[in-house]
Amino acid sequence: MEITPAGDAALAAYDLRAEQQRQEPSTITRNSMLGERHDPREAIRILRIVATGEEIRVGDVVADPFGTSVTYLGPTMRRMSGDSIWLPGFIARVLYPGDVPWVFLPTDLGAAYEDAPGRPA
Repeated sequence: MEITPAGDAALAAYDLRAEQQRQEPSTITRNSMLGERHDPREAIRILRIVATGEEIRVGDVVADPFGTSVTYLGPTMRRMSGDSIWLPGFIARVLYPGDVPWVFLPTDLGAAYEDAPGRPA
């Protein structure tokens, strides 16, 4: 197989663009549908019940929008590519009986996240 000068230039341009894309920052999100609890060594957003201001901690049982009891696992987590730290998002991860993971907006649980992430107590 012979590559023409035009084909060689196209392959070189493709290689250059592919390398540029590999160098661009990207966001990595943990699989929200894994039933893993929040890692206590990582920052977390505090989830509070809107009506009372009471904190909902990882492992607490709350009611889903339909009244079913679910266990709060923590917020979704994301990080920039590389070795950057994981940062908490704004979606609540929960676990249904039978170890079925799910996600809800905090408002669906009658709750809201505080804006600034911090270390768990």
